[in-house]
Amino acid sequence: MEFITNGIFIIMPIPAAALFPRAAELADRHSVRLGTRSLDLLHVAAALLLDSEIFFSFDERQRKAAKAEGLKIQPSETVVKKR
Repeated sequence: MEFITNGIFIIMPIPAAALFPRAAELADRHSVRLGTRSLDLLHVAAALLLDSEIFFSFDERQRKAAKAEGLKIQPSETVVKKR
């Protein structure tokens, strides 16, 4: 909770009416090719709806989908491969 109270993280509500259709669009574009699943794409859809520029994830499928949608991926691939 310290990260929230200090303003490092901010809770931003996302209406389900916007989130689920966006995730479905992403599924149509990426699931067959990248093997993404529903939760992978819900996270990417949320980032896109919040106009995020950077997407933080260690999940390879999520990272590929986010990158395909133009998001910058962190941590770098070098860090992810060391895990």
